[in-house]
Amino acid sequence: MRLPLYEAVMDLLRTSSGLSVWCNDTAILSENSALSDITVLPLPSGGEPLVPTTGERVLCLDDGHVDLESAILGVIPNHILSTRDDEAFATAMAAWGYRAEGDKPWHYALGNPISLLRALNRPDRRDRLAALLPSAIEGSTSSAECVELAYLSEQAGHANLRFHAIERAASLDRNNPDALVMMAAASLGRGQHVLSLLCLDELTRLRALPDAATALYARLNESLGASDIIRSSRAANGLEQAQKSAATRRILVVTNLFPPQELGGYGRQLWEFARGLGARGHKVSILSGDEPSLAKAPRPSELELEPQVQRTLKMTGTWGPDGGKYIGDTAEMARRIQHNSRIVLETLKSTRAEVVLLGNLDFLGVSLANSVLESGIPVIHALGLSSPGYTTDEQPMHPNYCLASGSHWLATQVSNLGYFPARSEVIYPGARTDSFFKLIRPERSRLRICYAGLVMPYKGVQTLVAAAVELAAKGVNFTLEIAGDSLTPDFVAMLIALVKEAGISDRVTFTGFLDREGLNALFARSNVLVFPSICNEVFGISQIEALASGLVVVTTATGGAREIVRHNVDGLHFEEKSPTSLVEALTRLAREPDLFARLQEAAQPRALEFSTSRSVMRIESCIEQMLATA
Repeated sequence: MRLPLYEAVMDLLRTSSGLSVWCNDTAILSENSALSDITVLPLPSGGEPLVPTTGERVLCLDDGHVDLESAILGVIPNHILSTRDDEAFATAMAAWGYRAEGDKPWHYALGNPISLLRALNRPDRRDRLAALLPSAIEGSTSSAECVELAYLSEQAGHANLRFHAIERAASLDRNNPDALVMMAAASLGRGQHVLSLLCLDELTRLRALPDAATALYARLNESLGASDIIRSSRAANGLEQAQKSAATRRILVVTNLFPPQELGGYGRQLWEFARGLGARGHKVSILSGDEPSLAKAPRPSELELEPQVQRTLKMTGTWGPDGGKYIGDTAEMARRIQHNSRIVLETLKSTRAEVVLLGNLDFLGVSLANSVLESGIPVIHALGLSSPGYTTDEQPMHPNYCLASGSHWLATQVSNLGYFPARSEVIYPGARTDSFFKLIRPERSRLRICYAGLVMPYKGVQTLVAAAVELAAKGVNFTLEIAGDSLTPDFVAMLIALVKEAGISDRVTFTGFLDREGLNALFARSNVLVFPSICNEVFGISQIEALASGLVVVTTATGGAREIVRHNVDGLHFEEKSPTSLVEALTRLAREPDLFARLQEAAQPRALEFSTSRSVMRIESCIEQMLATA
């Protein structure tokens, strides 16, 4: 039975500069005890101090029936080798944080040291605890685990290790409230009052402050709230209220889908515009179609806006796995189009709207826009798709119609297609940078990649999955979360099967649809967003949201998306449909920490250039120009 142990020690020696091996029977390695790179030692008794060693620490048990706790706590091994391979022994190993290595049941490596550290947290073992804490903190990939490591560091009397654990906890998950509380307290103890207030600001965006922190927050706010750094941060994270517009208007928003009914980002764009205009003091009403099958669980902010929404428009088609499809009954379609024009005119009268902000016309038709224009009301059509939803023959030529494209690329695209409105503007869809802004930048020691968008073939998710397979083969340390809704469940099932076949299911997670809070949490625990679209995107809001959260965006930069991320300046581009090109970009981040840090630093300032608040003010400017000449 000693041969497997001997061979396992030799395997470890091939990848280590040296081994210290504790044996319950030193005869196991008697032939090798003279080797300069192997030190063979007898099992220590409970009271012996930890032996200083270099290289890997190995516990080698020819007979597994020993006092396992005493042996483990006496050695604190990186590896445990034993001739026992029964289920009970494997369970005991797992409880101590050791996992079986490959197909060798006699070889266990330390994976999660928390159980081991907890057992060491007593006065007679504190020297062993202190010896293990630095590597445990540095190697941890869990924010919650780092919070516990901070507590253990405090109890071991190591203030610097405690602060390092807190910093790591906060950077692994920027939405971890326990980490933010501890960071605020630790910063205060170090005299860093501004940082403490900023951390408490971040905490208020996640939940109510603990009672013990409320008075402190008030004091810090009173003394530091007017400082430039605090005001700048609050302007970025939305804690300062929006300023009211000099001129308030009555605005009717008309679109086919409005959250919590949504598919893709167009409806969300109109929701954010409506919310932003309302926050600026305008009187906003919303008309939309009704598609309950696309409804998501409403957020509190959506429930607040819902009294302003009438879902009374009738659509001439619906969406399915193969995309949009008309109902097929032309007479019924004509009745619905007529109904929509009537409802819009009635709502204009009841709300006394001065201007219409038009969104997605798919399955609504352009007739309702023409009815508005004929009534003398200006229309601003915020275009978020590659086509305005009507043919060139149907395009409104009224002087009060403004086509506001979501990017300069889109403006050129619609012009090339033959659309020539009387007025044209570029108004970016914008993004709620205030909702996604994070004070703390993500930790960078491992790639924590995410995708957020529709999980559909034209979004290029298959390129990302193929790249994940290549990354694993190259030995790059990463995790990947793929978040998003889909109308093609077979496509999602195919991606999941590819991940399973490649043996990387432990690294790749499919989370499905995420609401805004869920997306915020995803970005808070990630450090890279991949935007792998293979179609010409009008814009790409998720890129801005990720930049605002401090992530590095790696993108195909197709269509209008190229106007957001600048290659090697505030993100990286890669060739569409090319997993190899994506792997090269991600590998650069993994192997060039200075590049990673530089792009992170540039991310948030770039995101603020595309905030929803800027777009809303652009809409206001457009409204005033049109009303002045109407």
